[in-house]
Amino acid sequence: MRAGRGRRRHRAGSGAVGGRGIAYRPALGGGDRGDAARRRPGAAAAAPRRRVGNGRDLRGGDRPPAPAADHRPDALTVAAATVEPAPDAVLLPPGIAGAIRAAAEAAWPEEACGLLAGRRDGAPLRVTRAVPCANLAADRRRAFEIDPQAWLDLRAALARETEAGGGGQDIVGCWHSHPDGRAGPSPRDLAAAWEPGFLWLVVAVTGGRAAAPTAHLFEAEGPGLAQRRFRRLAVKDG
Repeated sequence: MRAGRGRRRHRAGSGAVGGRGIAYRPALGGGDRGDAARRRPGAAAAAPRRRVGNGRDLRGGDRPPAPAADHRPDALTVAAATVEPAPDAVLLPPGIAGAIRAAAEAAWPEEACGLLAGRRDGAPLRVTRAVPCANLAADRRRAFEIDPQAWLDLRAALARETEAGGGGQDIVGCWHSHPDGRAGPSPRDLAAAWEPGFLWLVVAVTGGRAAAPTAHLFEAEGPGLAQRRFRRLAVKDG
């Protein structure tokens, strides 16, 4: 399911919005199903590819990505996510969780993905909307790449709602599925994550049946976000 066939698309992924100005940044990720089994003995693992807005491909293995300012196109400036205090739980309405699971099952055995809108006006973080997005990854069985046009469309919709007096929502995270994989972020997800405070929901789909989403908050610090981790959050009915 490749969206945008026939039109020029930006090569990018997903990011976050929130309090301070920052540019759009790619987020490629995916499950860890069969990565080791697919490599021939003695072969080095292929480094995950991160596509940035100027069309260049960046490859990075276990090393952290370059500092965020290195590859940020001015045309896709957004705001960075801030979560103070850092939430220990996320409020996820059952209807939204069910829609994510249904989309993940429909995409199986490929990965489904999308964006999350919500509110950061306190802890816990509250998800108010899940938007399915086209997966533009070359190998959709093992990776996801969110269509950047979906990001821009959602951002514009939230801005219109704010102008109409019904705002207060940001893009707070992304969601994706792991077909026949584990219900948690993979090493590829950790390598692709870039913005501290961005929420990742992961859905394991086994044999076409989706489990409940798990929630993980990306945290990083140090030069180039060298110290990187996902912190598991409790998921509560919102």
